[in-house]
Amino acid sequence: MDILLQDNGIDVPEALDNNLQERLEHLAERYSFVQQATVHLGRERNWFTAEITLHIKHQVLRAEERSNDLGSALDNALDKLERQLHRHKGRLLQRSRASDQRVVPALTAIEVTEPDEEYVAPRVVRVKRIPVKPMAVEEAALQMELLGHDFYVFTNDESNQLNVVYVRRNGDIGLIQPEYQD
Repeated sequence: MDILLQDNGIDVPEALDNNLQERLEHLAERYSFVQQATVHLGRERNWFTAEITLHIKHQVLRAEERSNDLGSALDNALDKLERQLHRHKGRLLQRSRASDQRVVPALTAIEVTEPDEEYVAPRVVRVKRIPVKPMAVEEAALQMELLGHDFYVFTNDESNQLNVVYVRRNGDIGLIQPEYQD
């Protein structure tokens, strides 16, 4: 497994680096579908941030933790990833046992309202670029759940258009499909 460490100028003790390498290698041995790991370390005031991203076949798992100790932040993020991998493996096993007939939850669109004239738009403080690849709606919903996000942007493999799946207030999943007008 490839491991990319971006320490952003933080001095990582050798013992901590070795522990991180060992735990990631252990995860790769235990879960053979793990292909690559990216570790971002950061420091904001008195907090250390550890963000670990695992690239697995056709998906990404991510965990981010903060602590006043770098070792604790890394350990907590690795523990969170291990739980995600365990859930993912269970889903893979369950999916392989299930028949090819799948029930897709009813998908609905959201209502868009016009903004008030007095409304002041919030500033854009972060821009994130993501690779968008074609996938089925069900796969996008699973990816959204694995990442722990409320929405997920993807290219629909049937229509080849940009779509968004999101979690509705009642827990169901919604799908936004753009309607292009001339």
